[in-house]
Amino acid sequence: MKRALGYGLIALALGAALGGIVYYYFASRQAPVSPSAQPPRATSPVPTPPIAVSENTCVACHRGLTVTVGHTFADWEGSSHARAGVACQDCHGGDATKSQVEQAHQGVRSSRDPESPLYFTRLPQTCGSCHSAEWQLFQQSVHYVQLRESGRGPNCVTCHGAMATTILKPTDLATTCSACHNPRLASRPEEPIKARFALTLMIQVQEYLDVAGELIAARKAQGDLSQAEALLEQARQTLQRAKQEWHVFVVDRVEEKLQEALEQARAALAAARSP
Repeated sequence: MKRALGYGLIALALGAALGGIVYYYFASRQAPVSPSAQPPRATSPVPTPPIAVSENTCVACHRGLTVTVGHTFADWEGSSHARAGVACQDCHGGDATKSQVEQAHQGVRSSRDPESPLYFTRLPQTCGSCHSAEWQLFQQSVHYVQLRESGRGPNCVTCHGAMATTILKPTDLATTCSACHNPRLASRPEEPIKARFALTLMIQVQEYLDVAGELIAARKAQGDLSQAEALLEQARQTLQRAKQEWHVFVVDRVEEKLQEALEQARAALAAARSP
C-alpha cells in the first residue's frame, strides 16, 4: 500500500513537471509580436495604503482553495511580494474589496491572453511598475528586443519565477541560458559559463557582506567601527548596482562591477576585524 502510494505521488510530481515544460514550450512559440505594437499598460503600483491582507477577498478565498491556478496561495504567502504588501490584484487585476466572484474577478484575464498584464511579452512592464530601475535597464538588452520582436526572449519569470520565491542556482542558471546559447545554435555558447561564474561571484560577495555586517554588529561596543561601516555600505551599494546591471545582460560588465564590490567587501571585513 505504502509503495503504491509512493509511486502515485511520484507520478503526480512527474505529471506536474511535464505540464510545466509543455506550457513553456508552447508559450515560447507564440506568434511574433510586432515591435511597433502599442506598449502594454502596466498595472498600477502597489496602492497606498495597500489593502490589508485581512480585508483582501482574493487572499481570503484563495487561501482555502484546493485547486490551484498556475501557482498556489502558499507560493505567494511565502514570497517577498506578500511581505511587501503586494497582493493578487496588484498584478492580476480585479477588485480585492468585492466578495462576489464575478465582481472580484472583473477585468482579470488569463496569462495566456495577449491583453493580460501577465502575458509573457507584457510581463516585464508589469513588474516594472514597481521595479522601475530593473525595467529601464532590461529595455536596453538584446533579450528584450527578442522578446518584443519574436516572443522568444526571456522575461522576469524565466529567472525569478512567478512569485520570486527562489533564485536560480549558478548551475541552474547556466542550464537555463543554454536553451538559447549553445553550440548547436551558434549563439554565443560561452554566455552560460560566464553567467554561472558571475552569479557565483555575486553569492561570494553577499557572503562577505553578511559576515562583515555580523562582525561589525558584534564588535560595535568595543570601539569605533565607522570606517568599517562606511566600507560595508559602499560595498552594498556596488553590489546593488551590479544586480540591477544584470538586467542588461552584458555579463562582462556585471562581473567587473562584482569584482569591485568584492574588493570593497573584503576591505570592510578587514576593517571590522582590526583591533
